[in-house]
Parts: sequence; structure tokens; C-alpha cells
Amino acid sequence: MRLLGIWCILISIQFGLHAQSDSVVKGDAPVTQIVKRYVIHSVDFVIENAPDAGNLPVESEMLASISSQPTEFGLTTKMIRSLAFESLRNKETPTFIRKWLVELYATSAKNKFKYVDKSVLANDILRLNDLFLQKGYHDAKTRCVFTISADERNNILTFYIAPGRLYTVDTIVVKGVDSVALEVKNEIPIITGSSIDKPFNESDVSAGIGKIFTALHDNGYAYSGMGTQRDTTDTTSHRYVVKTPDVYIDTVRKFDSITVYINPGRRYKIGTIIFIDSTNGNPVVSGRTKMDQVEIHTNDWYSKKLLDNTTSNLMNLGTFDRVFIRDTILKRRVDSNFIETDIINLEIFTQYRRAWEFNLNAFYNSTFPDNFNNAGVEASYLHRNIFGAAQNLTAYFRPTLRNTGGFVSNWLDSSISYAWNNKIYEYEFGLTLFQPDFTRLFGNRINISGNLNISQRFILDPFQLFTISPRVNFTMPLNSSFDRVQFDMSIDWQKPSGYSEAVTKTTQGITDSITKATILETLEQYRILDSNSHGNLIPTLVLMSLSYNLDRTDNVFTPTKGYKLSLLGEYSFLDITSFSRIQGMFSSYKSVSSSTVFALKARVGKIYWRNPESSFIPFERHYFAGGASSIRSYASRSLYYRTPDDTVNTTIQGGLDKYIGYSTIIELSAELRYSLGYYPSLGEFVAGQVSKIGFAGFVDLGNAFNRLTAKHYNDASISDIVDPFKWGWGIGVGLRYATPIGPARLDFGFKAYDPMELENHRRSIFNRVFFESYAIQFSIGHAF
Repeated sequence: MRLLGIWCILISIQFGLHAQSDSVVKGDAPVTQIVKRYVIHSVDFVIENAPDAGNLPVESEMLASISSQPTEFGLTTKMIRSLAFESLRNKETPTFIRKWLVELYATSAKNKFKYVDKSVLANDILRLNDLFLQKGYHDAKTRCVFTISADERNNILTFYIAPGRLYTVDTIVVKGVDSVALEVKNEIPIITGSSIDKPFNESDVSAGIGKIFTALHDNGYAYSGMGTQRDTTDTTSHRYVVKTPDVYIDTVRKFDSITVYINPGRRYKIGTIIFIDSTNGNPVVSGRTKMDQVEIHTNDWYSKKLLDNTTSNLMNLGTFDRVFIRDTILKRRVDSNFIETDIINLEIFTQYRRAWEFNLNAFYNSTFPDNFNNAGVEASYLHRNIFGAAQNLTAYFRPTLRNTGGFVSNWLDSSISYAWNNKIYEYEFGLTLFQPDFTRLFGNRINISGNLNISQRFILDPFQLFTISPRVNFTMPLNSSFDRVQFDMSIDWQKPSGYSEAVTKTTQGITDSITKATILETLEQYRILDSNSHGNLIPTLVLMSLSYNLDRTDNVFTPTKGYKLSLLGEYSFLDITSFSRIQGMFSSYKSVSSSTVFALKARVGKIYWRNPESSFIPFERHYFAGGASSIRSYASRSLYYRTPDDTVNTTIQGGLDKYIGYSTIIELSAELRYSLGYYPSLGEFVAGQVSKIGFAGFVDLGNAFNRLTAKHYNDASISDIVDPFKWGWGIGVGLRYATPIGPARLDFGFKAYDPMELENHRRSIFNRVFFESYAIQFSIGHAF
């Protein structure tokens, strides 16, 4: 009896056993009586006698237009349901577990079932007919059939739509624009003419009317709108209502004629422009700086577009929390009356942000091109209006522990003291001054920033590198702040110390000549620097770079759709660092469902070394493969192209990866990201935390080629670089937890194909123990 009771509970949940006397609609007539509520498991749409071409709605549009929706469960509810049914089928399952699973399913599935309903279906038919009418199918007829499966677990609601002929727009007449200035009126026929002889589409008509108002609003007609007419439904008042466009349907010729009624109103020019500042005790931005952001001037025709641009420009200064523009029609007194003029005065209200901030923060980040995860502390001071023209001054001090993954590995493999003695760290002090709207080029604003960095960096015990690096950056935003061109000029002065002692310590005890020669070759770049400096601070880099960055995603930290593109070119002028570098990266994002995103990435880079025998390439410009933001099945910097005659001890070779990179890189990645939903049945707090959890499956492939030493710079040919069998192939899964700055992620990567294996038969994962070669990566933010 207890088992039977549990079955009854589960069946009542699944099928919704509630008494009801109602009808299912087929066309306009009832076809069957419902004695219980039936669940809708799926909804289908069938286009009958579909035209060869036209403007038919897609399935997602049709589904969004109706109220009868299919029952959909999230992944968690589906898993619980499967477990609940399986527990009832398996007689060995303890009764208390069966009961617990059924009750858990009941809680999880509560309020998620969708049931068929007669009145709702009748309304859905009207909605679908209206949707097709908006698309130009004015004669559309819709009927529906609800099919109940034998086990009542696959009930299908099907809508059959006969769209009929597609109507075409014959004429569009715009009335009420006779008083519009000729130069503005000439734009309106072009706008309306763009829809003639095309299929009728209500959204296209609305968009065309919107273009008309855009033309009017941007050419002085500040208060233009739709025409009005006397409200005929209320004979007791003189109320006027908006007159909607008339659509005359010719059912014989299948043509539509559209009449749009416009009330342009008066045409206005700009009068006075004043700023009203709410400083909240902060220093005022100079009047000239603020007026430079205003794109409309006295005696210009009113333009909504220019006012919107003005608001955006002022907000981009970074000194205001809020900007609001109020327009007021100027009135003049005539005798005892005030008469409106054709002048609009502007009042620009600004609310200031706090001018200065001091912060002390811990940070964790990933850096390119070395693919290291780093941790540290940053103390910073920020002033947003240091000299009264919205100049932004930032000063910071940042001690950093680099390659935290390597530090933890050394700690676990040996001891904390060993890890600390072999740490990679750096100290950095920086000073940045940013001036927005420094000048103009082809109408675009140019921002300028100056930066001074001073750092002391530990390279190889006891070798250290002291660097002073001033930099000037010019940034030109294009369509938005996420679409920009940058030009940089930078100079590095460096002073090495402890190089000879580091070489002696590193090669001490090594008797193998090949290994020792490899170590010396790897450190050759620092020998060149050390021999040229003679212990002094010398210029080592004069660099010019040009970059382009485009971001068309919907979210900076967690994109679900859109794409990103970045391109970079660099050229160094000094003989001691004679190189040029180009690189590009493209990533794309597509929502597969409300909880799933598919992402792709491609990254390529190439360094051209003009004089390998007597120059070196700064470490920050090297390419490395492997790590949390690269090929995730490999530890940071541990993946590279090995030539067939490369027999150097892999432990020695692996250690050298920290100090020398490669001239060429190629990386391709695909990732499927799934996020759990919000489950109210779990309670507000738990449901909120669960909704932040996500999972990912990924494939990474690529490699780094041509070690930046004179001997190995040209090891790999073009055919080697594009050969997929010389790339590392990684597969893996990951766990995500959403934070305000992107997800905290833990990735488990496995080497599906490992070109680092010298024995060819061991390269495939099928010829190795599955868990023999893997990497665990932790980072903040998506890999791309």
C-alpha cells in the first residue's frame, strides 16, 4: 500500500490529476471533453500550403506570441525525475529513499507544469492570426489539435496555420508634413519609399515611422509626434487621441496602402546653454572642458542625437555620477501674456562623483603572454579631477607573486620554505595621468595618457632586473568605448644585477655538456643585456605599437552573445632589441538556450627577430602555450614544439620555460558553458547560490613554436606550425561560480594528443593511462 501511495503521488505530479470539465479546441469547435488536466509536453507549428518565399514568422516568434507553452524542466529537475522513476521501478530501493525522491521531485517541479486550456487556446489562435497579419498574411487561418499519447507522457499541441497570399505594400502616404522645411521634407520620401513594393511587415512600417521622427527630432522639430484626432468614443469632452496609421487592404489585388499622420509641430533653435553643477564638495570641472563635450551650440537647430551625444561625452569624462539635460521653450511677454517662441534653452545638470579614492586590495589575475596566474596586493590612490579639466591621476604600488600554480606545486611537492625560496616575484610602482578629449582627429576624440612604471623583478636566483618604463598612449574611441584604436610609444631603461652568479648557481653540478649548453643558450638573452649594460641603467627598448579593439558582446565579464576582435602590431627601433610583433585574437559567443552558451576562440601571434645573434627580445613580448587562459591541459608555459632530435632532460627543459619563450603561437578553443537556474523551492539564499554555479566542457588545441634563441629561432617551418599533429590537443571539464568580475573557475584538462611525447605511440590519450597526464587550472574570469 505504501508503494502504491508513492506511485499515486508521482503520477499526480506528472499528469496533473485535477477534475475539470472543459474542452479542447480544434479550429473553432470543441472536439473532446477533458475530464482531467493534461500536461503540454511539446508545442509544434505546421505551415499548411506554405508559399515558396515570403515573410513567414519563425518558430520562436510563434511560440513567444502564445500563452500555451510546453512544460520545460531544468537539468536538475530532469535528473531528480529520472531518479524518482527509477527508484519506483527498482524494488530493491528502500521505501524512505523512494518517498524522499518523489517529494523532492514534487518540490522541484512545483508550478512548472503547463496544462492545456480551452479559453487559452482560443486566444492563442487569435494571437497567431494577428502575428501573421503583422507579417503581411492578412488572410491567415489557424486551427489547433491536442494529441494525448497512450502513456500521457508525450502530449503534443499542434497549431496548423494556412497563411494564404502575402500582401505587398503599394503606397505609403505621409500626411501633415507640408509645413516641414524643404531640406527636412526631402528625407521623408526616401524613408517611405524604401518600403514600396516590398511585403507588408508591421515592424518594418513602425521602423520606417521611427526614421521619420528621427529625421524630425534631429532637425529642429523637438516635439513632433503622431497626428491627433477628436476622441469619438467620448462625445461629452473635447479630448484628442493619437491617430494611428491607416492600413487599407485590397483583398483582390493583395496590396496594402498605408497612410501615416504626422504632427511636426514648430521648428526650434537652441538658445542659451548653461550648466548647473551639484558638486557635493568636489572640485569643479572647468567650464571650457564641459563645453567642449557639448555637440550642439546656440543658433543650431535642435537635435536629439546631438543632445544624447553630449550626455555620453560628459559621462565619459569619469567625473560625474549623473548627467541630465532639460530643454525649456523660451517665452516672451507680450502685453499681459507670455507667448512661446521658437527658441529652446538648455540646462545641463551634473552630479559629481567623489573626486578621490584610496584603495588597498588583494588581487588575483592571469597575464599574457606568459599565461601565469598571479596574486598580490595593490595600494592605489585615484583623483578624478586633479587639475580641474577632468584629468585622472592614479598612483599605485603592487607587490606580486607570479605563477601561483608553480608556487603551490613546489609547496605540495617539497615544503613551504622550498616554494618561498624558488618564488617568482616583482615589485612595481606606477603613476598614470589620463586626459580625456585631448584633441580631435577627423571629428573623433583623442584621449591621451602618460604612464611611468618602475619595477624590480626577480628572474633567476640571484639574478634581478630593475626597469624604468615611461609610456604615452593615444586612444581614439570609434562607435563606442568598446570600439577603439590605440597608438603607444614606450621606452625601457633596464639594469640587470647578479647574472653571473645566477649562471654559476644554475649550472653547478651539471656534467652533461648538452644540458649545460642548453641552459646557457636559454640565458643568452640576459647575457646580451648584462654585457651591454656593464652594471648600469641603459635604454633597451624604444617601441611603437598600434592596436585595434572591437567588442560587440552583451556583457564585458560574462558574454552570452556577440564577438570580440583585437589586433596588434609592434616595432622596436634599438639594435639591442631588434624585433617586430603582430598578433590577433577573435572570440565569438552564441546562446544555445537561456542557460547555455557556446564560445569559440582563435589566437595567433608572430615575432620577427631581425638580429638573433646580437640582440634579445624583452620577456614581456615572448609567447608561451599552456596555462589557465591557453591550452588548459598543460601547466603554464609547459607546451612547446619539440624537434625530433630534442633529447634534453625534460625536467631541465621544463624549468627553462620560465625564462624563455617562443616567436610563434597558435591557439584554438571551443567551450560549452552551462549555468544552473534559480530554483525557488530551495529557499531564497540556497537558490541564489545554486544559480551562480555553472559547468563547462572544452576543447583546446595549439602550440608555441621557434624558441627565442639564435639556435632554435627557425626550428619550425610553416608546414610544421599549421600541422595539427604538432599541436597539443586538450579536452576537459570545468566548474564555475559567478562573481561580479567574472566566474571563479576550476578546470580539469586532459591531454588528448600530446606532441611533447617523443615516443609517437604514446601521444594519443588512448595509448596512455587516462589520468596519467592532466592539469588543474584555477583562475578568475573566463578563459576567453
